[in-house]
Amino acid sequence: MSQAASVIEELEYVLAAGSSDRRTEILRRVTDLFLGSADDFNGEQVGLFDDVLAHLIRQVETSALAELGEKLAPVGNAPNGVIRSLARHDEIAVAGPVLDMVGPERSEWGGGAPDGSAGGAGGSGPPWDRASCVCLG
Repeated sequence: MSQAASVIEELEYVLAAGSSDRRTEILRRVTDLFLGSADDFNGEQVGLFDDVLAHLIRQVETSALAELGEKLAPVGNAPNGVIRSLARHDEIAVAGPVLDMVGPERSEWGGGAPDGSAGGAGGSGPPWDRASCVCLG
């Protein structure tokens, strides 16, 4: 079993036995752990955070998801799967912060410019764009 699979299995056990408050606290701690070194993580490490956070967001209250969106939206290498899940959420309090960060006014993020170009500022910022976050159909 890979280390990532082991972490996920242990996480699922803790989540199943814990209260809503405990799950929210774990989400906050994992988020803070990611944010503390986000710039230093490679793609594989960000992917692991994406997997862990994906499990957590399925089991927490809307208010915790809104808080997560506020924290992750401005992060350049935020976990893509989680960002997409938050952006597609039915509650605007959850989706709004993420969608606000990928609008045309943030055209320096690749894919954010109306003409599809990378925009200014050297393409820094989140690697996701409005098309990857929202299903309009």
